[in-house]
Amino acid sequence: MTTFQFDQDLENKFVSLVEESWKRYDDIERNSWLDDVFVGASITAHLDNGMFLLDATSDGKSHYFVFADQERNRNVLKVDHRRGEDYLYSKTVGHLTAVTLAVGRAYPDLKKLFKAARSEVQSGMAGEGRIAGYEDPGVMKVDREGSIATCETTLLLDLNDYVRIEDLSVDREKLWIHFQATYQSLEKYLSGIMA
Repeated sequence: MTTFQFDQDLENKFVSLVEESWKRYDDIERNSWLDDVFVGASITAHLDNGMFLLDATSDGKSHYFVFADQERNRNVLKVDHRRGEDYLYSKTVGHLTAVTLAVGRAYPDLKKLFKAARSEVQSGMAGEGRIAGYEDPGVMKVDREGSIATCETTLLLDLNDYVRIEDLSVDREKLWIHFQATYQSLEKYLSGIMA
């Protein structure tokens, strides 16, 4: 029968392995929270800038939010986070999310609205995108709902550009500036097509 011989170096190595495992475990867990933190920060950024949340829904793969301002103009935000929750994917490619932003404005001239939406579809700009499940980034699409014209575009964002994984703090100012820049471009495009 062999007798057990305790080796302090091996014990220290085991403790080190457990500590490293807990760091990885914590990293995986925090990684799964990034999309929720990003969604919360996106809502807060809109509210902090004078918008009202009119609707919030989710279909399991995407979160949808409709905001309005004092003039009843609408901004829509869709966050699609199917790929970003995969730990390996987020470590190799980035913690990506497809964010679709849209502006909706009322136009009394329905003929012009129908013509703009019809020409947009005919132009082929409403493509599905080349990467499975993602729209081509930056492509402007115009649609209508009643007397409201909407213009939308999709961006592929890395959540690590906005959310710090270490403490889950968010750079809301940077996030809002990026949203604002996109909304401005959508407004410009929509105004041009409706002119």
